Amino acid sequence: HLFLDDNPNIKFNIRAFFGARIKRLSVTRCNLVRIDYETFAPLLPGLRMLTLTENLISKLDLRFEDSFQKLTQLSSLSLGRNPLICDCENFWLIRILQFRYINRGVNPLIPRFEDEYPTCNQPRHNISMLYVTQSDLKCFPSKLTNISLLVLSSCRARITCDFSKPIHSILWYVGEKLIFNQADY
Repeated sequence: HLFLDDNPNIKFNIRAFFGARIKRLSVTRCNLVRIDYETFAPLLPGLRMLTLTENLISKLDLRFEDSFQKLTQLSSLSLGRNPLICDCENFWLIRILQFRYINRGVNPLIPRFEDEYPTCNQPRHNISMLYVTQSDLKCFPSKLTNISLLVLSSCRARITCDFSKPIHSILWYVGEKLIFNQADY
């Protein structure tokens, strides 16, 4: 457990957590403006609690998306009281937080997130991220334009998809179950 709270001038070297095994990290009230993916990536596989409350974070790097979707160990992520910008670039975070908040009691693999839900600082001030939609942000998703399926064997297939504009990630489901390891299906 590492608590670095109340260090307003703290700076993290890109290799700060290289080789570290930390289950709980708290960096509260440290005036952090951004969280570098390269710095925090070594912690993600074993991290159970991440507290980033009361900083100056407005956006999270898109590269966290895949990690946050797959983190089965993470039971707490606290982003409250940050000036988060609710825009298309941060919509991945809004979507993940909403999914996990709504399903927090249903699936034990889905982490429980903070009770004080993060709010948007822009474009509308103090609206809970729980209630933000794509249409609120004028983010119109890419549309599926082509899909093909090639059956390789009795239990393997290759799906190829084309989209109307670039996409960053795809959530895979079997029924209502979110799949983290697509290679199993």
